[in-house]
Amino acid sequence: LGRWINPDPGGTIDGLNLFRMVSNNPLTLRDRSGLRGSGYIYVPFLSRDTVDIAIALYTQKYAVNKKPDIVVFSSRNEQLDFYEELKKRRSDFAAAMGKSLFEKYNTSDLSRKSLLNAGVKETEIKSTIMSIGNYLAINSMTLMNQQDDEIFSEISIGDKLKIIGHGSAGSAEISSGGLKSVTLSMHELAERLDFSGLPDQALQITLLPCQSGDELLEPVFIEGKSPFMRTRPSAAESLFYEMQARGYRRVTTAGYRGFGQIRGFLESTGSHHTQRKPNSITASDDIVRRRDAKEIFC
Repeated sequence: LGRWINPDPGGTIDGLNLFRMVSNNPLTLRDRSGLRGSGYIYVPFLSRDTVDIAIALYTQKYAVNKKPDIVVFSSRNEQLDFYEELKKRRSDFAAAMGKSLFEKYNTSDLSRKSLLNAGVKETEIKSTIMSIGNYLAINSMTLMNQQDDEIFSEISIGDKLKIIGHGSAGSAEISSGGLKSVTLSMHELAERLDFSGLPDQALQITLLPCQSGDELLEPVFIEGKSPFMRTRPSAAESLFYEMQARGYRRVTTAGYRGFGQIRGFLESTGSHHTQRKPNSITASDDIVRRRDAKEIFC
């Protein structure tokens, strides 16, 4: 009861994330999946870089036995192209491991996590366990697309929506990367989410591109006047106001300061998701946990 009557950012209707109420009545909730919500990785455009990022995010969760995210594409064709890339990588992983090594470790009485926690350092074990994890993770990926599946309209309180791509400070766009890079503005992204039926509820949309939480201070020169400095908002802040313009009042956005890094779990078990602060090239003191570089707009 104490949790029920406490204030919550979700408001008095369907709020209280810890208690997971339904229609302001905590007694009628039926949640077959438990208290942990679902995670969604939205791939707004397909490129070599976004394929790598989506696979890296998915396999990192698999490595630490967390519930994997659902990977969502804009179109059926992009989902099929991604699946073809997965098939190539599955065969690559299997060939690199060799059948004997796969059977040796995959059928072991010790789970992958037990081997990791035991502190084993042998190069063969470390590389093989990670290869098996990657192989199994890729085989288990759940793929959906906005054309065939009503994904975002089914998002509920406790779920997480992550957007991947490339970004820069003070930019209201994200890009696919690569030689034929495609850009997507925060205006267009907000339109896509609104058109897909995303509900207006206590939900955070997280932009994972580099510097998605960094604004940019730039000089402005006007003939006949003294120059002055202007601040260009971050992608995450731009997306927040675009969502507000479409009537969303409970949705928040988040971005990250600095440059994102995804390292192998075996290389850095405590901080395999990190951010390098802006204007930092090699200084290790400027490497922080991703959660410590997060900027939320609400």
